[in-house]
Amino acid sequence: MTDTLIYMDRFWDKVDKTGECWIWTASKNKKGYGRFGFGSRAQLAHRVSWLLSNGEIPDGMLICHTCDNPSCVNPSHLWLGTQKDNVVDMSSKGRHGCTKKTHCVHGHEYTIENTGTQKTAKNGFQRYCKECKRIQTSKWHREERVLRRQYKDWTFQCPGEL
Repeated sequence: MTDTLIYMDRFWDKVDKTGECWIWTASKNKKGYGRFGFGSRAQLAHRVSWLLSNGEIPDGMLICHTCDNPSCVNPSHLWLGTQKDNVVDMSSKGRHGCTKKTHCVHGHEYTIENTGTQKTAKNGFQRYCKECKRIQTSKWHREERVLRRQYKDWTFQCPGEL
């Protein structure tokens, strides 16, 4: 028996296939995602399900759930997507924590016209209030003009140049 067949037998023995979602019955992490010893380390069970059913996962890609059940390993409930795809999916289903917020911290409503997105340091995306950004940018430009005037006035009054 090849290693892959041994992994497949071990893996599917830990799955309850009685419902539409195939539930991982073995070890799970704090968020409810299954864990499975695959290769030299523990892997998330839904990722192993994808590997066994569909092959390799391209770099930078996630395995997402259509059913939104972290314990589900049914290959027909899994899809390949980016982090942005996953966030958009969560947001469209009302599961993303920030989507429950209807207004920014300054009280501006999150509308299509007033909401922008920007990339974060961890390759994710976050939304921001365009009105707050406009106010912040305008304030920065005003302060920058004042500082330039002060610097210009200071250079002409410098006693060393007299």
